[in-house]
Amino acid sequence: MARLTILTQDEIDSLYTIPRLDDEERSLIFELDAEDLAYIDTIENNVACKINYILQLGYYRAINNFFQFSFVKVKADVEFIKQRYFPKEPFPKKGITKKQHYKNRYQVMRKYKLKDSDASFQEKLLKHAKVLAKSHSLSRFILEGLLSYCQQHNIIRPAYSWFQEIVSIALQEERSRLVSKLYSDADKPLRNELDLLLDNDELFYNLTLIKKDQKNFSTTEIKNTVAKQQLIISIYEKSLILNSYAKIRHIGTKYYLLCQSS
Repeated sequence: MARLTILTQDEIDSLYTIPRLDDEERSLIFELDAEDLAYIDTIENNVACKINYILQLGYYRAINNFFQFSFVKVKADVEFIKQRYFPKEPFPKKGITKKQHYKNRYQVMRKYKLKDSDASFQEKLLKHAKVLAKSHSLSRFILEGLLSYCQQHNIIRPAYSWFQEIVSIALQEERSRLVSKLYSDADKPLRNELDLLLDNDELFYNLTLIKKDQKNFSTTEIKNTVAKQQLIISIYEKSLILNSYAKIRHIGTKYYLLCQSS
């Protein structure tokens, strides 16, 4: 099953790819305060490990995420850091151990009071996604709400593929809830009126005719418009009541109306 498309590739990269920086940006995000300098001083005789810490610190500041990388892959950033803080040291030929990398990562997380997204928090995210789906049916709106939720709780955002999955689940469950609720709450006369909209006069469905714009202000066109309004006025009035029963919020009602008219 194809994953839900929510963001463009550029938008995905802005959240999950090492940022491309110019020197002005580097001078800001790789700035060290007293706490950073004190931590670096605890790393003895390992310039590569110190550079790795500064890189992780800067990248987190830039886009609130962590990355695995080689020094060659981010050569321009390494050169900037080396010239600024370790001008007499050569470019590091070897990387650092996984243990050293995660020790530096932990220090950045401790500095900003961050936590990884565990199973418990992911369950909270799913519940929040379902709440958001009741307010808006656009996947982008739900994703933005989830990203904001992570930031508010100082949680490192999960993978984009995971967000795609829970947004899909939230939308599917909300649609199923609405279909079930509206069907159970709609009385027989309303169902009959809705069925009339799907009647085919061998040329157009009534629903198709309702969607068509008025061509001009001739008497015939005005009469046709009035007739269409009379056809749906009862459905409209009853739908407002059903909306309140189904707990569809205002923005959600607007979304469904736009979908029907498009």
